Amino acid sequence: MKPWFYPVLAILGVILLAMVLVFTITGSNFRIGVVDPGKIISESKLGKSYAEEVNAKRTEILTKAKKAEEEKDQAEVTKLIKEFEKFAQEKQDDFAKKMNNKIAEIAKKKRLKAVFPENVVNYANKTVDITDEVIKALE
Repeated sequence: MKPWFYPVLAILGVILLAMVLVFTITGSNFRIGVVDPGKIISESKLGKSYAEEVNAKRTEILTKAKKAEEEKDQAEVTKLIKEFEKFAQEKQDDFAKKMNNKIAEIAKKKRLKAVFPENVVNYANKTVDITDEVIKALE
């Protein structure tokens, strides 16, 4: 984790708590949902598929990198590492886009005003957790 991540997470938690308090006090019908992105990645068919693709590419790149190292071709090793990083980032971005689209669809259907990652919320009743619905939607 980046060193700035935890303070930002704490600030987001405080902001979320303040928002919930304001809407509770004003009596507004503010419905929220939560998701567990890690569970979505590890349990959805799409997430597993992307992970398999990234692992296959990693194995391929490692094989090529070992051969390049044996030939003392550091430029090729660097090129291969950058190639893998780019591939992995593209896959991660593509998955995140599809996951976020499904989260938005489900949120609209359930008339939720906001959906937060589970790790940002101090407490959430299981009835607001839409993780399993997102996993099913990504099948």
